[in-house]
Amino acid sequence: MRKTQKFRYAARLYYQLKLTEKFNNQEQLYSLLISNNYYWNSQEKIWEKGGIPEPPSELVKIRITCDRDRLDSVVKNMSIKGLYLLEISDPFPCRPPRQNDIRVYLSFKPLSQIFPLSSDAVLGNQL
Repeated sequence: MRKTQKFRYAARLYYQLKLTEKFNNQEQLYSLLISNNYYWNSQEKIWEKGGIPEPPSELVKIRITCDRDRLDSVVKNMSIKGLYLLEISDPFPCRPPRQNDIRVYLSFKPLSQIFPLSSDAVLGNQL
């Protein structure tokens, strides 16, 4: 294991917190700290205690690299899978040797969150 500043501070914090889970490499150590609500602040070069985490996003965000002509079929397939397209970015050309492809960013939301189930509408439940 490389003994970087991040690793040294992580190891020190691991012992200060008296964690009992074992780790075999840096990534496992960092995962332990993250699961205990600590994150690495690369600007300050310290591990900081996080606040209350936000709930997970309801959005599904996807980056796609494809031929411009296939983009419509990809979006249609995602809609068939129960996702509603909210946003599509402008196409960005890929670098050579794949300059014939484009890169786009798509944001979807599950259809169940946009159109409530009929039983929810009847019961007056809010999603």
